[in-house]
Amino acid sequence: MKLTNTELSQELLLKKAGFSDEKILSLTQKTISVACKHHRILMSEPYYLTVEQVIKISNVRAAPDTRVDVLKKYFSVLRGLNFDTDDIVRMAIRSGGALTIETVITHYETLRSFAMDKRDIVRIASLDGGHLVINAVIENYEALRRCNFDKNDIVNCSAWHGGARTISVVVGSFNRLIELGLSKYDIVKIANHHGAAKTFDTLINSFDKLRQFMTIQDIVTLLNRSGGSGNIDDAQDLRKHGLNTEEILNILCSGNKKKKLALKKKEYNRLSILNPDHLTPLKDEKTIWNDDFKFSNLWIIGLSRTSQLRVDLL
Repeated sequence: MKLTNTELSQELLLKKAGFSDEKILSLTQKTISVACKHHRILMSEPYYLTVEQVIKISNVRAAPDTRVDVLKKYFSVLRGLNFDTDDIVRMAIRSGGALTIETVITHYETLRSFAMDKRDIVRIASLDGGHLVINAVIENYEALRRCNFDKNDIVNCSAWHGGARTISVVVGSFNRLIELGLSKYDIVKIANHHGAAKTFDTLINSFDKLRQFMTIQDIVTLLNRSGGSGNIDDAQDLRKHGLNTEEILNILCSGNKKKKLALKKKEYNRLSILNPDHLTPLKDEKTIWNDDFKFSNLWIIGLSRTSQLRVDLL
């Protein structure tokens, strides 16, 4: 596509500012426009942002101009608290960045009294809605300490998307999780991921079923990842189809989980057509009847009016 004169002028402007041809070619036109608008100020005193930092703040999907305003407004105060430029950019680009930075400034001494250093504070603040996470840490700090969580445990549990709710769930469910046989170390491992609150809720509801074929450490291995709650459902489904614990963990805890799970489902679909008796009927699931054949509805979508089997091949 041919560039307009304005677009060509913007690219030339960025080249003169030190942006390489390779960098410019990797940017969208929107990012280029935002960078052109702000790079002179951001790369000058007192900010001295690098090309990479200008790109990072210009490449924000929603309201990048607002993120620039947030950075400029709080830059001097944050530098006075010994945050470096990269720390400030990381906090400013997040959704709710202004409120998060104000919360950092307001509660900086409190967080430092928890033995948190600058790196710890940036970890929990450089999230969308980071102010909620900071507030949750402060509100639940004493309860977490009573559960024998140290500073690193608290940061590891909270520095994720959904961290505020994870902290609340960990505090509220801690005694129950210990009763189930998990250690504090196990709880921290599970919490140290995105969406861990949902994982804990699902675990408590499904624990007895999981323990029928998994040890405590198997369960921790299953859940020691983002999206652990989905693994709980998938593990039970695979178990119903005859897989042992080692096979289940191999599928659900590998780097290519989605591919392995999809292939396994296709295998069941194919076997169900060739040999309907291969699938063990599930007592707690409705079944689909077609003449003399009985199928589990776990992998089968349904039957057409012509009694042809329609299979979900993902």
